Amino acid sequence: MSIAIPIPDAIGIFEKRFLADLAAKIEEWSRCRQELTRWEDEHLLGERPTPARLAEHRRMLERLMFLGQILSFVTSYPDFPDTEVAEIVHANQFILREKFQMFHNAMDREEAERILQEVFPES
Repeated sequence: MSIAIPIPDAIGIFEKRFLADLAAKIEEWSRCRQELTRWEDEHLLGERPTPARLAEHRRMLERLMFLGQILSFVTSYPDFPDTEVAEIVHANQFILREKFQMFHNAMDREEAERILQEVFPES
């Protein structure tokens, strides 16, 4: 009497469980990105953040972006069955990249003033 699952069934069962767990992990990852936004509101906005706070923020962003790359690799597979989950990954990656640009590659004041003068010359 064999209790082993035949290989094709085992692969299908593993894939089904993996994808079910993956959707839950993607939702959790997305909530972490939302928590980061709340953290930014509390620690970075309103006053000039310290270099230590910015470094802490950068590390958090980099970790979330790294995890997003892994999730994107899986969800970008052409046969990935859940386009809504794939779109959640894509949208969160976009937001994380924008956050990185805003907080860690911000335009310097002179460049910002130059652009404002070009766009609103009468101001």
